[in-house]
Amino acid sequence: ATDTCDGDVSNSVKTSGAFVPSETCANAGTYTNTWTVKDDCGNTSDTFTQVITIEDTTAPTWNTAAGALNVTVQCSDAEALAAAQAQFPIATDTCDGDVSNSVKTSGAFVPSETCANAGTYTNTWTVKDDCGNTSDTFTQVITIEDTTKPMFSGDLPTNITVSCDAVPEPAELAVSDNCNLDLPIVFSEIKSDIQNQCNSNYTLTRTWTTSDCSGNTASYSQIIMVSDTTPPTGTAPADVAGLQSISDIPVGRPQDVTNVSDNCDSNVTVTINDSNNGANGCDGNAYVLTRTYTLTDCSGNKTELIQTFTVENKVSVSAVVSNVTCLGGTDGVITVTSSPGSIVVIRNQNNEVVGNMNLPAGIYTLTATSAVNNENQTCTATTSVTITEPPYKIKISGQIINADTNTPLANVPVTLIPQGTTTGPVLLRLTDANGMYSFTGMASGNYVVQVQDANLISAYQLYPVNSNSFLTALEECKFQVHNFEYGKSSLPVLGDYVWYDTNANGVQDEWYDANNDGVVTKNIPDGNGAVDYSLWEWIDLNGDGSYSGAQNVGELNAGGFGNAMSPNVIIDGPNGYHAEVIIGMQGFWINRPAFENPYGDYNVKLLRDSSFDTAAAALGATGLVKVIPSAAAKNAPSKTGKAQMHTICSITSTGAYIATVTTADLVHLDLDFGIVCKTYADIIANDDSAGPIAGVNIKTPNILNVLPNDTLEGVVVTAADVVITTVTPNEFLQLNPDGSVDLLPNAPTGTLTMVYQICEADDISNCDTAMVTVTVINTPPAPPTIQANDDLYATIGCTTFGLVGNVLSNDFLDTAAATIELTNFTLINENNNAAKTDPNISIDASGNVNVSSLTPAGTYTYMYQLCVKAFPDICDTATVTITVVPNGITNIRSEACADDSTQINLQTLLPENTPLTGTWADTGNSNALQGSTFNPFGLAVGTYAFEYKIVDESCPRSVVLTMEVNDDCKVLACESIVIHNAFTPNGDGKNDFFQIDHIDEVTCYPKNTVEIYNRWGILVFDTINYNNTTNAFDGTSRGRTTIKQSEGLPTGTYFYIINYETLDGKNIVQNHKESGYLYLSK
Repeated sequence: ATDTCDGDVSNSVKTSGAFVPSETCANAGTYTNTWTVKDDCGNTSDTFTQVITIEDTTAPTWNTAAGALNVTVQCSDAEALAAAQAQFPIATDTCDGDVSNSVKTSGAFVPSETCANAGTYTNTWTVKDDCGNTSDTFTQVITIEDTTKPMFSGDLPTNITVSCDAVPEPAELAVSDNCNLDLPIVFSEIKSDIQNQCNSNYTLTRTWTTSDCSGNTASYSQIIMVSDTTPPTGTAPADVAGLQSISDIPVGRPQDVTNVSDNCDSNVTVTINDSNNGANGCDGNAYVLTRTYTLTDCSGNKTELIQTFTVENKVSVSAVVSNVTCLGGTDGVITVTSSPGSIVVIRNQNNEVVGNMNLPAGIYTLTATSAVNNENQTCTATTSVTITEPPYKIKISGQIINADTNTPLANVPVTLIPQGTTTGPVLLRLTDANGMYSFTGMASGNYVVQVQDANLISAYQLYPVNSNSFLTALEECKFQVHNFEYGKSSLPVLGDYVWYDTNANGVQDEWYDANNDGVVTKNIPDGNGAVDYSLWEWIDLNGDGSYSGAQNVGELNAGGFGNAMSPNVIIDGPNGYHAEVIIGMQGFWINRPAFENPYGDYNVKLLRDSSFDTAAAALGATGLVKVIPSAAAKNAPSKTGKAQMHTICSITSTGAYIATVTTADLVHLDLDFGIVCKTYADIIANDDSAGPIAGVNIKTPNILNVLPNDTLEGVVVTAADVVITTVTPNEFLQLNPDGSVDLLPNAPTGTLTMVYQICEADDISNCDTAMVTVTVINTPPAPPTIQANDDLYATIGCTTFGLVGNVLSNDFLDTAAATIELTNFTLINENNNAAKTDPNISIDASGNVNVSSLTPAGTYTYMYQLCVKAFPDICDTATVTITVVPNGITNIRSEACADDSTQINLQTLLPENTPLTGTWADTGNSNALQGSTFNPFGLAVGTYAFEYKIVDESCPRSVVLTMEVNDDCKVLACESIVIHNAFTPNGDGKNDFFQIDHIDEVTCYPKNTVEIYNRWGILVFDTINYNNTTNAFDGTSRGRTTIKQSEGLPTGTYFYIINYETLDGKNIVQNHKESGYLYLSK
């Protein structure tokens, strides 16, 4: 210090402060010292302060060397592990004398990747001094290891010697381990020392192997000596006696011995030895062969079995013939029965050797010979047979039967009626006592077989179950059979008869006088039941001598007729019932309404049409339908028709009936219709026209006469020949008695029509009608106008060549369409037409345009003139333009594979309806086309072109095919199976499944099975067709019920067995097996 007055101020006074530690650390703090000084006058200075700060920034250090506490212990040594865990390191500090407050962090056990029993514990320590300085981390690593092998324990199997059929099942061994509780045991056995390649004598070595997850392996072996001393067994075939020839003795076969078995060998060898007694087998000297079968197993154990064969020849032959079915046919058959071992030779009448089938009619001799030994000794037997043939080539037959009683119906008429262009008469047969009918000897063609069942229906109330007719085509040597069933019916029955009523009295009192003798002639069937249909008048079916009454309906040919072309009987009944019935050939018709509650009124009427009237007129024109004569009646000759006449038919009976059907009255067979036809002279009225006529306010008489173009029997009529009447009048047209027509005053312009009728004066029912047309115009008429419009015919080609149109189709005369009748058409000379034309195009005088297929592609132009015929100076012209398009090209595409040897028919690729007359050209130079066949095999990948050319005069064209050749069908080699031996099913989407690469490629590996066992040998997963995705092991159990599905299997080592199939180059299945350890970690 200094002072202004006192030169010596060294007498300062120090006050030393005590150490003040910091709040958080006793080793750190401050000393505060102060000084004051006085001068001689006692003046005191200010206080001078000194602060000394004590600090500690040095962390404690470890006296224990790094790694000094690391230790390795066995997985089963809990004491060593506890001792290791109890160790700790020692630390020191420069300021803090007590640094024992170290902090230990105990690490969890971390198993190794391959074994849950091995791994590490990592412990760490840190220590702080009082000032908070933290030491470095001290680390201790405790390594757990397993180096102890497992041990098999319990009753272990010993080495033994056994028979081949007494080899014991493998023993189930127990294993223990210092760390693993249950270990998987892998069993294997090996055959060795196989004697003489015989699987019944060998040494069997069985080995059980196990290992813990640390790879410590233990094994145990048992040796079994296997031998076979038991001979095989079997059953000899039965002895055979009664053989005809030594050659009948079959060659011995090992498989003839049945029930072959051996206690050990599945392939017993059977050897055969034959011996005989030397006899010849004939004349009671039986030949006996003794066959010895020796059964030997692979160990040489043998068994002998005996079988005998006895030969005694007794030759015989017999035959049954199937006759030729058609005249001139060759379908005869001889069915031969002969003694076993004999040879039969068949000879015809010409001593020629023939077969037993496809034979014509004739006499045949059969000779049987039989060899009895190997010295050509034989025995012989002979017989003869005859094959017959029918005298016809066409036949149809059948039976008519009562289906209710299953009895035949005799004396039923059946007709065979030619159809269409088939020639020949209608044939008639009566069924025999067995209900059978038969038609033979007709020409081939279409026929209808029809039962004339009027008598069955009327007399016996039997109705067809299905139909009374059968339409068929008859061919030579193709015989047909068709049966007809009849039975009672609970259905209503409507029907009766349509006949030609010669006397027009509405009563059925006529018959068809077939021989025109005026007497009802009784027809007698021949021995085959045949009656000449053209001469049928009366057949006495029931033999009562009468054709009258309900029991005889259908016996008399009563002038009936039918119409096969259309139905003529129309029926309307209750509940909306409607039926249209065709009348049969003999005039009978029938209808049976088949619906619920069919009772009520039925309106039945006959509706005639042209084909019906034609049939009636044709029958009437024969003049053979006559009134049945009384006892005193005389024979009447038939009538002839009149030339140049026409016939009108009418109904003589009532044209309609009402039949009331009730439950008590079901049958109405009284609904008949009579028809008669009259012949009239032909009268024809033709249409007439007049005009144009100027309309005025006075009558214009005789504008035309209707009679000059009307005729009677081909002669122009006069007013005296006919009666003229107006059918449809017109108020401005007047028809006069002489046939003239007047135009009345003030007729309007336009077209007037009127219909008139002329009738023959001598027969006013013979009439015809015609129309009169009159055109009325103004006075004077305005000149007409004509308009010819241009015509365009575009895109003329293959499908439109020929007539393409008419140029007048769009032209007009006044407001009406122009027609060639009212106009003059002129094609303007081509020399005056500078436009392009072609000789293959023509336009005729009617304006029709024709374009030939020979016309080249292009546009052609023509001109024409159209003039009004009544006014030749009124004309117009127009242009015709025709465009012919080029022949078309159609493009198509397809593809093929260069690795495929299958050839392709290019015709199948053509568009639908393409003609198949074209030819293929290899425009792409593939050199792989032969005709229409394309072979892509071996071609370079790429695009090739082919053209299909169709040469057609009317339409030449092409189809161009673009063919893409690829290698898509090339078969690639299979990828190898790769098995991953660890996975982590923790749901992170990575390695969550046990992966077996390529096992899901079913083309290469069609089938597989996967089994997974835990370390105790328990199956925890198995499946077939493992595919790494939907069917894969994800760490959950499929085989162990003690573990919940949601919890999954624990971390650890597992054992897998994988079996899979492949196919070799010959498509034969090859089996493979893989096994090993799998580590599951979460």
